[in-house]
Amino acid sequence: MEKLGSTFFKADILEYMSFGKWVIEADPGKEPRLYCDEVALRLLNIPAGNDPEKDYRDWLAAVAPSSLERLIAAGKHVAETGYGEFQYLWKHPTRGNRYIHFIGVRNVSYTDGVRIEGIIRDITDKVWNETLTREEMKEGLDAIQGLASEYVILHFINLETGSYSSYFYEPDISQKTIRLNSTEKSYYEMYERSIRSICHPDYLDEMLKLGKRENMIEELRHKKKSVHRFLGKTHENQYEWFDYVLIKFDPIDEEPTRAAAGYINVDQDQVEVLEYQRMAEGVGKIFDFSIYISLPDETYRVIRDTDESTPERDKNAFTYLRSRAKSIGKKNVRESLEKWFEVENVVAKLEKYSRISRDFYNDIEKKWYRANFLIGDRNEDGSISHIIYGRRDITKTKLIEIQQQEDAAAGEAIVRSLAKMYFTMLEINVKDRRIHVIRIPEFMNERFVVDGETYDDLKDKFVRMCVDLDYRDSVREFLDYPTLLERLRKQGYVQKNYLGQTEGWCRMTFVPVTNEDTGEIEKIVFAVASINAEKKREESIKYQADHDELTGLLNRTAFSRIEEELKNNTDRRAIMIVDIDHFKEVNDTYGHVVGDAVLCQAADILRHSFRKKDYVVRFGGDEFVVIFNECGDGFADRIRNKIRNINEVLQHPTKEDMPAFSISAGVTVFEDSYSKEIFKQADDALYQTKVNGRAGCTFYDDMMKTSVPQWRK
Repeated sequence: MEKLGSTFFKADILEYMSFGKWVIEADPGKEPRLYCDEVALRLLNIPAGNDPEKDYRDWLAAVAPSSLERLIAAGKHVAETGYGEFQYLWKHPTRGNRYIHFIGVRNVSYTDGVRIEGIIRDITDKVWNETLTREEMKEGLDAIQGLASEYVILHFINLETGSYSSYFYEPDISQKTIRLNSTEKSYYEMYERSIRSICHPDYLDEMLKLGKRENMIEELRHKKKSVHRFLGKTHENQYEWFDYVLIKFDPIDEEPTRAAAGYINVDQDQVEVLEYQRMAEGVGKIFDFSIYISLPDETYRVIRDTDESTPERDKNAFTYLRSRAKSIGKKNVRESLEKWFEVENVVAKLEKYSRISRDFYNDIEKKWYRANFLIGDRNEDGSISHIIYGRRDITKTKLIEIQQQEDAAAGEAIVRSLAKMYFTMLEINVKDRRIHVIRIPEFMNERFVVDGETYDDLKDKFVRMCVDLDYRDSVREFLDYPTLLERLRKQGYVQKNYLGQTEGWCRMTFVPVTNEDTGEIEKIVFAVASINAEKKREESIKYQADHDELTGLLNRTAFSRIEEELKNNTDRRAIMIVDIDHFKEVNDTYGHVVGDAVLCQAADILRHSFRKKDYVVRFGGDEFVVIFNECGDGFADRIRNKIRNINEVLQHPTKEDMPAFSISAGVTVFEDSYSKEIFKQADDALYQTKVNGRAGCTFYDDMMKTSVPQWRK
């Protein structure tokens, strides 16, 4: 016997060296010949010491014909597929039931016929140790007694570990067996791979779900047997009906741990009868009138008819349906329905949609009906072979639908009205936190699709993509879902203003929708409105409150607020008080119009002469105050030069109607907390400037405590 190469097997050949080897040769026109080595002879109960080159076919046929059948069947399978691995329950002539594992491969270099080379090993103890005890095996075999000849394949499964062994009952495995050549250690892995390769797509999801460990255990938790029918592919690549059967070995009231799983090839005629009965039962529950139509002869069987006024039935299904349509009152509805019942029209639409329906109103009965056509079955070429027609009374649901449409129309009107206020409106289902879009602007739709998303996903995207960076933390805190529900229960509704990235100022509002009976919040309406106009009005009011109407500078009210800020600041700062020299004479000489122009020019030049972070205030009349933040080295020289340059400009006006004038200033620098005394120091410095001849700037020093007249103190 030739030595078998390791490339023939999925496991290392060294693992199998102690097992029996077998060879089948089938030359054209001759009976197959069987050769075995000494180990294989012992497994087959053939006396040891025989010539390994001897053909044992006749001997085995005489003493163990079933063993020979299985070997020949295995050989045929390997001849067709090139490789095979099987486990058989071997009825040994003297040792009882044994589990025998076969591995075989076709020798492609043998050209005189077909040569199959393989290995045999006894795995009875291995199977029992890993999966089932002897008592459990006996119980399992008893449980399937009488059905064994019907099973294509049986698997004995340890549901906890997933280990298993397989038993092929059907001798002619090349014709009947589903392709299940497996090497997976876990039954669940083998099952998934096998089902994916053989199961028709229409049944694949259901069968894959069944093959999960937890689902198999659940199937057998309260029953001994579970059956699932599916279309499976045979070796001939034809789909046939199979039942996948699960049998529980444990007592029925105990948790499933051991089971057998088998495939039975189902008789096709029986399947069609059962399928029709199942279909008729299901259709009968849905429709008050239904028929099963055969094509192309258009004959039919009535599944259900609850109408006592049914007209005499025509043999042709569509002629019969058109006759029923004649009992409808209005002519336009009747004629339209008769046209809808034309067979060519029905088949064409079913090829496209697989199901079509139409609602119609019977003016005589004062009822609404829904007519339906569905595909009942198809021919092998995919064309429609059977059609189901069903009709049911939908008067109650139609009236509700009409009412809902009217309510929806009213709701649309409300939404359109609200849309003038809110550019975004969403509805949040409290139970699953899913979002339903009521209204959303284009710019948001381009960024993210929210319909059906969860609130948490939307919240993160909304904050990241719609809210200005400075407001994100506060908005994220406001949108926190658990605290949001609590706030809504207490307050009724909640709002927050924020600055958007592109939309400007916005206000978000949450309003709860409660259950009338329980008072619990079922939904939340989320709305966003633009408040740019409102913000502008607020800013305008605030500006007017803080600014001088004539000059546009900050006014005395704003100065009072700034004073409070200065009290909490200990940086080196300064206050300068400025007034216009001889302003009363300007008013008396040129009038108040020119006087106002002089005030505006002084305000304008002061505004543009100092930094943006410094405050310029019209304190009253012709008096101004400048507050300097952060006074560094050389500050006094810079301010003196500024005042000198300002006076140079003011004393040489460019407009003919503008008189020349000058300003005087007094400055005090301080580092302590601000007080009224500091303001008085700047005022004393201003007085000293006027004493010195005006049109200049004086910085306060301690000498002024004695030089300033007593009446000013």
